[in-house]
Amino acid sequence: MRDTGEHLADCLDDLIEVQERLLLALLAQRPAIIEARHRDVEQLSRRVEIEIRRLAVAERAREAATQTLAHECDLPGTRWSLLSSALDEDEVEVIGGLVATVEQLVRDIELANTINGQLVQQELEVLDISMRGLAGTGARQYTAAGATADAPPPSPLMFNLSA
Repeated sequence: MRDTGEHLADCLDDLIEVQERLLLALLAQRPAIIEARHRDVEQLSRRVEIEIRRLAVAERAREAATQTLAHECDLPGTRWSLLSSALDEDEVEVIGGLVATVEQLVRDIELANTINGQLVQQELEVLDISMRGLAGTGARQYTAAGATADAPPPSPLMFNLSA
């Protein structure tokens, strides 16, 4: 395998490590959200933020390595479908497996994040119902940002003009 191919494989390995840590942090958030352990959720959110920053660094390194390899192969782009056609069989096998792992982790991270978001939304809805119950009204008294909501529009008046 050429040096640029090995460098890209190393960058993909680094990217996979960060994605796995990010996924673990997102999965750890789920029970904390369900059990309303707010401090744990906050701590894990900070960990997620750190991993996202690390992911950005790893992604930039991967992109640079991909561009270098594409340039070396005289390719106009860096898409895997284009790049794989110009690589040796052993490079395609190694790098292709890593690319497949990265793609699967992206899907897993998106799913975990979506589920966590839905759980947080449900918790907010329960809080909203509780607040309305305490206020003794069925209408929302505040907005999602915490500000007081505008009063509902007045009901139309009906006059009996036939009397």
